[in-house]
Amino acid sequence: MLSIYEPSGPMAHPRLPLDYIERSVRWAVRSPLLMRNRRCLRSGLLGYEALRRAGYVPELHFSVDQAGATADGIKAHCWVSIDGRPVINLPKAGHVLLFTHGRKQRTEPAE
Repeated sequence: MLSIYEPSGPMAHPRLPLDYIERSVRWAVRSPLLMRNRRCLRSGLLGYEALRRAGYVPELHFSVDQAGATADGIKAHCWVSIDGRPVINLPKAGHVLLFTHGRKQRTEPAE
């Protein structure tokens, strides 16, 4: 699913300011037809794609509530950061990071 949100063609958007992209994403996901109870996922996926198309190098993070599963299910969250700073959604306290998509590959220097 995450590959859908990776731009495959040329970056179509100009390098817009981060706050403009964040406001636009918030506006776009305000009245959902699908995924009504998944606001952070909608805004995270849309924000990640918009930031990539604008030439940024975002990271999409996924976490779950540390308290674990309840009868209501698992509480999960997602947010987008650039250079370690959250720009779309904020991390939630008490959540454990599970996965980060788009993380830059760090290579160790050759000895």
